[in-house]
Amino acid sequence: MNCYKNIREELEALNELNNSKTEFGMVKEFDGNGGVTRPATIKDLQDLNSEIIASICDQLGMSDICLGGSKK
Repeated sequence: MNCYKNIREELEALNELNNSKTEFGMVKEFDGNGGVTRPATIKDLQDLNSEIIASICDQLGMSDICLGGSKK
């Protein structure tokens, strides 16, 4: 995961990742034999989104959102 300096950078990353014009390349998965390269999938995008959203929630004191709770 990238290290973002602030919430603005995280939101900019989410915006770029989810822009319909963004093209995704290959993803490298590491295994016992060194690694395999494959095309990126929607699941990869969801994982990236989840990591950034969890970081934003944590910084805003709203981690319960990502943990499935509802703190209102």
